[in-house]
Amino acid sequence: MKDSILNVSKAFDLLFHDDLNGARVLLQQQTQSDQPYHHVALALITFIEAVLSMEEQMIAKALESLLKSEEAVKQAKNALVSTGSTDSNQAIAQHWWIPGLEYDILLADLMIFQAILHFLAETISDGMKGIYKITKAYKIFSSSHQAVFSELQATNPISSLTSHADEEPGIEPFQATIQALYAKPKPHPSTLMGSSYFSGFSLSLYKRKKPGPGPSEGATPKYKAWTDDPIASLVIGGAAFGYGLFGLILSFLPPKVKKLLSWVGLNGPNTIDRTETILERNRCLRWLNFSHASCHWEMHGKLASLALLTYRSAMLKAVGWLAARDRSLQAYETLVDSLSHKTPTIEESEQGALWILHRSKLLVMKGQAEDAKRLISTRLHPTPHPNEPKNSSSLPPKFQHAVGLLYYEYALICVRLADWSSAGEAFLSMKKENAWSHVTYQFAALGCFLLVENRTDKLQKKIDDLFVELPNLFSKKKTMGREMPPHELLVTRKLAEYKAKHADLVLKGSIRTDRAECYWDSIQISPIEELGLLMAIYDESPKTTLVSGIRRLSGLSPPVELDPKAIPADKTVDQVEKKEEDPGLSEEEKMSRLKLNDSRKQKDKEAAVISLSKEEQCMRDLLLAVQFLNLGQFDQSRQFLNNILRTNPSSSSTPQEPSQPDSLGGNMDYNYISAMICKALVELNELDRLLLAGPSAALSSADQPGQPPLDQNISIAEKLVDGKAPLSGLTPHSKSADKDEQQRFVDLCFSKLRGADSILNSILELPESYPMRGRTESKIQLLKDEINEKIDSLNILFKLNPAK
Repeated sequence: MKDSILNVSKAFDLLFHDDLNGARVLLQQQTQSDQPYHHVALALITFIEAVLSMEEQMIAKALESLLKSEEAVKQAKNALVSTGSTDSNQAIAQHWWIPGLEYDILLADLMIFQAILHFLAETISDGMKGIYKITKAYKIFSSSHQAVFSELQATNPISSLTSHADEEPGIEPFQATIQALYAKPKPHPSTLMGSSYFSGFSLSLYKRKKPGPGPSEGATPKYKAWTDDPIASLVIGGAAFGYGLFGLILSFLPPKVKKLLSWVGLNGPNTIDRTETILERNRCLRWLNFSHASCHWEMHGKLASLALLTYRSAMLKAVGWLAARDRSLQAYETLVDSLSHKTPTIEESEQGALWILHRSKLLVMKGQAEDAKRLISTRLHPTPHPNEPKNSSSLPPKFQHAVGLLYYEYALICVRLADWSSAGEAFLSMKKENAWSHVTYQFAALGCFLLVENRTDKLQKKIDDLFVELPNLFSKKKTMGREMPPHELLVTRKLAEYKAKHADLVLKGSIRTDRAECYWDSIQISPIEELGLLMAIYDESPKTTLVSGIRRLSGLSPPVELDPKAIPADKTVDQVEKKEEDPGLSEEEKMSRLKLNDSRKQKDKEAAVISLSKEEQCMRDLLLAVQFLNLGQFDQSRQFLNNILRTNPSSSSTPQEPSQPDSLGGNMDYNYISAMICKALVELNELDRLLLAGPSAALSSADQPGQPPLDQNISIAEKLVDGKAPLSGLTPHSKSADKDEQQRFVDLCFSKLRGADSILNSILELPESYPMRGRTESKIQLLKDEINEKIDSLNILFKLNPAK
């Protein structure tokens, strides 16, 4: 079986470097009825294709392939039951679990992949099938984990983890412990009974072997190390991967969802004690790290790598604030480096699409968005060879579906850099790469094109045509009993709002008669600006983009007064006027620039006629608050957040405020919830600044409200990238502060944490329903987990009693 595992490992290496066809050919050449491992790998490749393409026919094909592989694995397992062995007795005698466990782990893999595809179908029947499959997979992995690692509990540094401050695995001692157990003589394997995962799902499914005669005295073990043993690598790596993956997912779910899933047998850690949840999450991360590091040549080690990459990139973006961001960023960078092709002659642009995708994400997180854009652009638009004919096009990539991910990431990077034309074209390119939601891609592209300054007639014609085409792109498939997917419902609601506002302006005579049907002319806040909140784009946008966005939004009617100390005046107009007066210009150039300036002033004058509605003003306040937060202007951010919170219809603190119309309720509620979360993030980011400044500077700034904070325009992320932020927390001079000052500083830091936690708790206690409540509550729980971790680290830093 070792040759089979090695071939699958080579196939995955080819896949990660975009040679999809080569991986499939390699596996198909080796596929045999007695080697189900190849069937599973082939099915997994088809599954990856289906997930990346999101096409219904690809999903159906992948499901069929997974079911065929499941049958092949079952047949192999039945053959094992009848013959009683799979390998030499010497090899089996080195295992401390019942033979055949490797087949059940492969079956659990297939069930996970089937469940994911069922969930992607977004129908009630497929959802029920997905729950059924994932429940079976969970119970198999839980049982296999107990069978493999139960004898190691006393010396297992992963399961005995008691501090969530360190999630990195000390895997070397654990590897040695497994090796010691592997080298011990074992009882002869008992005959595999006919009972399998089909009969019940108790955690004692895989029992210990019955004592029996040991291996022949003259026989020598087939493998000296368990990492060389293919079955041991599959079972140990697979059990660690499955247990870690399920535990990690369950630790993210809110208590209500966990309680619901417990009815079908998915039991995670304590649903009330969040400390235990954090500990379990970090144990699961260590299990995945163990599988990735110890079994990197086996399929489950590579799957663990993908799971960790997804977790790290998602956590660094989705939560909004991490207790130890630098540690997570370093862990993510280590994982990304492990994906790269180590051949010195290979340039960055020739690496696999998966590596380029995560490398670009990492560069953006480090504040190097321009480098990330250049990296993806070089891959998507390679420079032709000098000897290549001009009319020839570059060869199509071997893994076409992976290119869609690169276009999507490229579009997000262009949005962060305010390169609106490139971002719009990248979103439109997504329509060619997969079939997920063409209307959403085109809606985002239009949002980018609307922000292009001094649009040409050609671009305006393109915008008109794309908006006219937009209603024809909506999905016809009903999902989960809804008329359409939630992202398309959002587009529908926004289009209805735009049309209603435009119709009102037409009645008032504010719109030219030849543009009476062009409702998009009334859009003041671009769709991509609102989608940016859901995509977490503002968290890693350069300062120049944030400042330009703030200036644009504040200039909309009715205008918003900004503190000139926070946002300097825009010098663009003065520079243009000076250029117009340049004596070195020809008369033709002067006239051209005058016409351009007159056209810009005329457009500004027309735009000023269209005022923002109450709902749009609320959205503008939220966008300004988020952008000021990421600029480090916390007082400015609070000002706009308070504007939103004061207009909350259900707020009891401001009874004098009039209630908002029902028609605005859904979006107003979402803005209110988002504003509360943002207010908690303000407190947490301000805490980071306090720790960077130290007691003296922090208290001095707090005692003088009129004085601007230290390093006001430098974000924490930028300091970490530049190496200016002390990783241990306090600066050296803070340790010498007197006791009174130190105590005031400690109280100030904990007050920030308590304030943020109180805000988040108030959201969880809201009785009313609001849009995306489940997703919001999951994010809040993750933030609260990070707050608890920060409290623990501050207790250690300040040498306090944890009960403080």
